[in-house]
Amino acid sequence: MTNELDPSVGQTEELVVEARESQRVRKPGRVVRVGDHFKREWQLYAMLIPTIIWLLVFLYKPMYGLQIAFKDYSIFRGVANSPWIGLEHFQTLFGNDQFLRALKNTIIISFYGLIFGFPMPIVIALMFN
Repeated sequence: MTNELDPSVGQTEELVVEARESQRVRKPGRVVRVGDHFKREWQLYAMLIPTIIWLLVFLYKPMYGLQIAFKDYSIFRGVANSPWIGLEHFQTLFGNDQFLRALKNTIIISFYGLIFGFPMPIVIALMFN
């Protein structure tokens, strides 16, 4: 007899495949594994909470105020209700004839601050020693 004439051969193969599938150990899904990991290591995540709160309060919350540079800010209207003007403030700043002078003064003051401010504590510490 050939396999084409005997319908039981196909059924037998299906039964063998089903038996092998039922014997195979299935790994738990990703969500289950992550949940088990959180349950096992919850103390580590509890220690992370203060750091996450610090990051949110001191690094992400101040970014909300950055939009003042792009708005016609009014203290009475607040940040959210002030009209959006885009890069107009930056065009005014860079187009001002005093901008280069102010930039040069800022760089000079910073340079002198480094020259005199950085070695002075070292010199004073050496004098005390």
